[in-house]
Amino acid sequence: MDLRLCVALVSCLNLLIHVQSSDAVANFTKVPNETLYLANGKTARFTWDFHVDNIKKELDSGSPRWYFYANSTTYWIGYGDAFNGRKFTIDTNTCPARFLRPTVRVSVEGKATLVIKNLTLADSGTYGCILFLAKGPDRLMPTSHVKLIVTGPPGSPVLKIVKFTNTTVTLMWSKPEENGGEIEYYTIYKKLAGAKKWLQVGTLSGEPLTYTVKELLPGKTYSFDVTAKNKDGPSLKGVNVKTVTLPIGFTNPPTTRSIGTIKVSLLTASLALVILLMLLIVVFISWKKRKKHDRRNNQNEDAVYCVSIFLIGHSKNCNTVGHTALVYLTFPLLSGNLNFKVKMRK
Repeated sequence: MDLRLCVALVSCLNLLIHVQSSDAVANFTKVPNETLYLANGKTARFTWDFHVDNIKKELDSGSPRWYFYANSTTYWIGYGDAFNGRKFTIDTNTCPARFLRPTVRVSVEGKATLVIKNLTLADSGTYGCILFLAKGPDRLMPTSHVKLIVTGPPGSPVLKIVKFTNTTVTLMWSKPEENGGEIEYYTIYKKLAGAKKWLQVGTLSGEPLTYTVKELLPGKTYSFDVTAKNKDGPSLKGVNVKTVTLPIGFTNPPTTRSIGTIKVSLLTASLALVILLMLLIVVFISWKKRKKHDRRNNQNEDAVYCVSIFLIGHSKNCNTVGHTALVYLTFPLLSGNLNFKVKMRK
């Protein structure tokens, strides 16, 4: 046989084998559009379908597999369990918690159509389906993905009061997790206790996310709220309202516990100093009555006591106290050795 004919026959045989092998490899027969736009609260259906000649031999035991990709991180949602008839099984270790709580929102219809109910703005991202083959490198596994964009107003910012005086309140909040893209600006509101309408006090279109409301009435109770707006509209008002009653008598209250602690410490030290000074300059004198059988005691029930203070070379006038008193307190304001004498007088 001619050598050139033999070479041609071998080439045709190799081509036939390659075509048959390619037909036997699993592949997608239907894929969703590259981008899907849906409103907040709707249901997303990513329609995938595939063909495989022998699913038991050609796919591994956890195929197909579905994933979610956002913020440079891949989260495996679930897989087709070969040991349970290729039924969809959620990967509880990596599936985003919002798909599972408070209720399960993710499921699969048909062979590979991924369904997500009650969409939220946080569900925006890339979703994909991979047919993992029993053999071969991962880069050759049939893969399809779609970008989901959930539209709608953002969620409400989480608000807190960080400082207040009798006329001002400083607010701080965080960017809502469900933001639907870029936040255009925030609107700050206040409402006096008993009032029916919210009053807009300002807007903010950048960071830091903090705002001080001024010219408030001392002693009054106010409620505050902040809304966020994206291209689809503002968030709901009244979700994260904060209320505070303003004081009357101060304008610069302590903003941290440490300042209050310092003030208390200074007051304690001052009291201790006063007590110490009193101990240094105050003299307490006490004495006992004569015994009852003493005749002189019985004859002088109406007598008074005279307390004298002596400094060497000097003397002070007698200070009298009632006959029932047995103690005397004095502030001598003298230096040197002091002598004291107590006498009874009628």
